Amino acid sequence: MVRMLLNRLLKEEDGQGMVEYGLIIAGIALAVMAVIWAFGDEIKAMFESVSGDFSDRVDETTPVTPG
Repeated sequence: MVRMLLNRLLKEEDGQGMVEYGLIIAGIALAVMAVIWAFGDEIKAMFESVSGDFSDRVDETTPVTPG
C-alpha cells in the first residue's frame, strides 16, 4: 500500500509547473535584491534629486494668497 502511494506520488507531475514558477520568481526576487544592495546609494541619490526638483518647482508655482 505504501509502495503504491510512493510510486503514484513519484509519477505525478501536477505541481511541477508551479514549483518551477516559484523558483523563477525567487530568482528574480534575489536578482532585484542584489541590484538594490549594489546600487542602493546611487538609487537613493537619484530619487532625492528628483524629489528636490519637484519640490523646487512646486514652490515656484505655488500662488501666494494675501492673508
